[in-house]
Amino acid sequence: MAKCVHCGRPAGWFRRRHAACRYQHDLARKKIPHFFKAYVQSDMPPERFGKLVRWIADQGFISGAELPALAIEGLQGASDAALAHRATSGEEETRLVQLQREFNLTQDDASD
Repeated sequence: MAKCVHCGRPAGWFRRRHAACRYQHDLARKKIPHFFKAYVQSDMPPERFGKLVRWIADQGFISGAELPALAIEGLQGASDAALAHRATSGEEETRLVQLQREFNLTQDDASD
């Protein structure tokens, strides 16, 4: 019997994942980048935000290899949103740098 690629429990003879696990995974993949945009406008400390994102990733069966790509997507989206209608403020720029550091992203990651 095959194991679910997300949770590791038996999934059935011809299945690789549970529908509920797939749903949680897909939802987390959508939520995580969106939260980066919201973070820039919030007053949440970067460490707390990092813990929240990692908790969501864990609950959504996001692998350690997937999370950096989602963090990059989120940081780029947050940067684009901050620049959409005006130059970024000093505070927004600081928040973006905090995200970059919290998720160990490089300047190249942030600007792709």
